[in-house]
Amino acid sequence: MAISTDEYAALAADAYKTYPREEWENGITVDGVQFRIIDQTSSRSGYQGTIYQRVDSGELVLAHRGTEFDRELVKDGIVADGGMVLLGVNGQAEDAKKFTAYAMERAADFGQDKRAAPLTVTGHSLGGTLAQITAYEYGLKGETFDAYGAAGLTRHIPEGGQDVVNHVRATDFVSAASRHYGEVRTYATEQDIAALKGHGYANDHRVLTDLRNPFGVALGVGVAAHYSSNFLPTNPEGVGSIINAEDAARYAEYRPMIDKYRNDIHLVHQGLALPRNVVHGVADALGHGREARHGQVGGELEPVSVPLPGRADLRLDPMFQQIQGHVARLDASLGRTPDAASERMSASLYAKAVESGMTRVDGVHLSIEGAQSRAGERVFAVQGNPADPAHLRTSVSTQEAVQAPVEQSLSQAEQSRTLQQQAAVQAQQVPQQNESIGALGR
Repeated sequence: MAISTDEYAALAADAYKTYPREEWENGITVDGVQFRIIDQTSSRSGYQGTIYQRVDSGELVLAHRGTEFDRELVKDGIVADGGMVLLGVNGQAEDAKKFTAYAMERAADFGQDKRAAPLTVTGHSLGGTLAQITAYEYGLKGETFDAYGAAGLTRHIPEGGQDVVNHVRATDFVSAASRHYGEVRTYATEQDIAALKGHGYANDHRVLTDLRNPFGVALGVGVAAHYSSNFLPTNPEGVGSIINAEDAARYAEYRPMIDKYRNDIHLVHQGLALPRNVVHGVADALGHGREARHGQVGGELEPVSVPLPGRADLRLDPMFQQIQGHVARLDASLGRTPDAASERMSASLYAKAVESGMTRVDGVHLSIEGAQSRAGERVFAVQGNPADPAHLRTSVSTQEAVQAPVEQSLSQAEQSRTLQQQAAVQAQQVPQQNESIGALGR
């Protein structure tokens, strides 16, 4: 009997509480389902965790506690979260791993027929980070809520995968700051869309034309967007959990706008340069001096090329965002909601397009039934009109495209660009060498 998303959300929020020992047996009831508390821990690093057991099925859930700004600001906010931001190291991870190993021992104790009881993990915010880390380290499954992505902490934790489902609210800046281990599902409220529109975000894939302010969004609705109660029936907006079909569909409709904001937050967090049309600094967040800072010429934004020194910046390449848009339309034509598989397909096609020397992508299509392939067996990226003999195209196995980790594909694209740049430099040097040889012969 699988733990539901609503149950994970309730346990992730409940993990912020500390229960006296005599209340462990009563535990918590979620929509009529009772969970008893098996154990709780609190370490010097600030790590705290709770092991719950679903009474009717015996399943165990380890909930890692998240950031508590009211009581644990120094330890959680500065040491742990600051460590994530500045050093890529989480000071609580080792204690979380130890408690996870202990939880696995307890699962073995509760098992039947020499099989351990099922154990999964959950957590909100920093707790979600620890859930991603321990899920990867111990081969566990679970769900997180507005987590800071663990794939940005150390090199050995990959982006993507199917073992963890990470639920995030569109304007939450914590979950946008780093890449995630597991699948990411995004939900957008009406307030999120209004805030993005109000701070200059256009719902398109162009990154150099809208005068947008990620700080205004993050410091406004983005604060409330990080509350764990967003995922509970009693969330602050009084409309129930944001994990619903309507908010998922709203993300799909406004995905270009939302992804643009979340990419901006990620770049700020990584210390990378934003496009010049994105508002910078605290003064801009407060609305001061906006008109004078953006190099406007004749009322239009000065053209600015987006540098591509790192993989995070590759996501801002217009060609990558063109592919994302076409994949989203392909999903819509198939009755699918864009998800982590869509992102992996976009990255795979982007890597192939860069390798093939394409400069833009005008369409993404699935193969049709024919002598060389079955319907949908391959996915194509096309530059130009398919009816034009001069058009360019590249393809990849659909199955490979939806499985390849995003980071792997972006790494391939980065390598292809480097090789192309080296070849261009060498090509320029050959005529110069020939001229030098000719001069020596005269």
